[in-house]
Amino acid sequence: MYKCFAKINYTLNVLPKTHGELHKLCSIAPKINLFDEVSVKRNSTGKITISCTDKRVPTNSQNLVYKVLDAFNKYRGIKQGYSVVIKKNIPISSGLGGGSSDAAGALLEAMKLGDVHYGYYQLLEVVRGLGSDIPQFLVSDTTMIEGEGEEITPIEDKMDVFIVLVKPAEGVSAKEAYEAFDKYGISSEKDDSIITDLKNDNFEDAITKMNNDLEAPVLQIKPKLKGIKEKMKALGLPFVMMSGSGSCFFGLTKDKKLAEKVANHFEKKGYYTKVVEKATKL
Repeated sequence: MYKCFAKINYTLNVLPKTHGELHKLCSIAPKINLFDEVSVKRNSTGKITISCTDKRVPTNSQNLVYKVLDAFNKYRGIKQGYSVVIKKNIPISSGLGGGSSDAAGALLEAMKLGDVHYGYYQLLEVVRGLGSDIPQFLVSDTTMIEGEGEEITPIEDKMDVFIVLVKPAEGVSAKEAYEAFDKYGISSEKDDSIITDLKNDNFEDAITKMNNDLEAPVLQIKPKLKGIKEKMKALGLPFVMMSGSGSCFFGLTKDKKLAEKVANHFEKKGYYTKVVEKATKL
C-alpha cells in the first residue's frame, strides 16, 4: 500500500483567471502525517476498477485516480487495466488534498509496476489539466507551488509545530471555493520572507505572513464555518486558518497539551479532529 499524505497550506495566493479554466496560484504547503493508503495492481481486462473504504467517494470515471491512470495509459498509447483499492483516512472535501494525493500515489505506483521511469516534467504532461494540487504530491516535503500547480520548488521547513485539524460534516468542493473566489475574492500579495521564517523556525513571525485567499470567499457562502475558527482561537491557539478550499481548519501551536485540549473539545462536539505533525519521512 502506498502512503498518500495530506497537506495544509501555510499560504495560498490566488490570482484571477486569465486564460483557460484554472486559476494561477502561489502556495506554500507542507505534507502532514495523515495519509490514505492506495494499492494498485495491473489486470488483464484493460479496464480501470476502483474500490474505496469511504462509500461517498466515486469509484467510476469521475474519480481523480481513474482520470490520472487513464491519462497515463493515453500518454503511453496503451490500454492497461488497473485494479485500485483506496483506504481513506483523509476526510473528503476538506482542503487537505486527499483526492489529489491519492491520484499522484496511484500514478507513481503504476509507473513502478510498468517499470516506467518518467521525470517530473513528463509526469506533468500526464496530469496536465487534472487539477493544480496533483503536482505537489509527486514530490516530497514542503513545497512552493506556483502557476497552475506545475511550478514546484522544495522549501526548507524546520518549523516544529503541532497541527490541530478540525472539520465539520459539511464539506466544500474546490469548485464551490473557486466560484466563491470569482465572486467575492481578493488576491493578496505574496510575502516570500516567510521562507526564511520556516527555515529558521521563527514561529511568531511566520504565522503573521500566513494567508488563504479562499477563506474569506468560502466564509461568505458558508457563514456557519466562522464559528469553528472563532472557537479554535478562543481556546488559545495562536494561529487558525482554513486549509486550501476547506472545510477543514487547522490550528498551529508549539504546545502539545493545548493542541490535544482543542481536539478533545471538538471531538466531544462530533467534529472530525486530529492532532498531527509534519510528515518528515515520506
